[in-house]
Amino acid sequence: MDQAFPSPPAAVPLSVSQLVRAHSRERLLVRPTSWTQRHLELLGCSFSGPSLAPAGPTPDSPGNPKFNYLRCVFEEWRSQARDRQGAIVDLLAEYGPFEHRDNIQFSFRRRHAQILSCALFLSSPKQGKGEWPPIIAAHIDLQHIDALRFKALKIPSEHSARAFSNPKRNKITPQNHLHDPYIVALLIALAQGNRLRASLRGEPDLLLPPSQVLVTSLDGELIYLYTAHVTQLFLQSFDDPTFKPSEPISISVQITAISVKPYETLCDRITTLLLS
Repeated sequence: MDQAFPSPPAAVPLSVSQLVRAHSRERLLVRPTSWTQRHLELLGCSFSGPSLAPAGPTPDSPGNPKFNYLRCVFEEWRSQARDRQGAIVDLLAEYGPFEHRDNIQFSFRRRHAQILSCALFLSSPKQGKGEWPPIIAAHIDLQHIDALRFKALKIPSEHSARAFSNPKRNKITPQNHLHDPYIVALLIALAQGNRLRASLRGEPDLLLPPSQVLVTSLDGELIYLYTAHVTQLFLQSFDDPTFKPSEPISISVQITAISVKPYETLCDRITTLLLS
């Protein structure tokens, strides 16, 4: 279901600093692990989807034992976030065409604000982008995001029952997990990272690739692909919070649902979507 958060009440575009001052009673200048729906509202964030990705061709060799590990991870209800992340890394970096790295920096005022935990997938060196290939996508698991919030609140995992009743934890946990603010922060960080990489390659950064995040969860049926074109105007507003944009900043996020079955074609189907 499509959802657009209400825009700030201001009739004219505001800088990030002006937005913060206009809502001075709210705690807005926090790390992305503590972002709430309110941050998405003020950033003009909207979501569309999820729409279902094409099914793809029927596998030539159904039941191929090479993909039994995927079946175990996605059909075993006791699987953990690290198992699902490991499966995605194996799928796209071992069987697929991408290079794997870990984590990405989120910047504010052109300074380090937080390292965002995730798996990164970069263009292979074979594609001729040298030492600074573009970041094609990131992966995060919803269960892992919850664990990051526990850590941010300094609640040990063995006290998870207490954590679920913690008012601060409840405030920063989205009601709709598909609209998690941490995912939006990842999309922004990917755009920042690709802009830096374009500069290091000596290329203009006017046409950045789309930011893409793959998201898994305890639901073993679907993987979600989040796609956003983060504009230079948006990035400049984070570089310089006093910068007043010519129009209100906004970010539109498209969600695509990818069936994990058939496992034999999952790598090809995800790769096609990421490179399309």
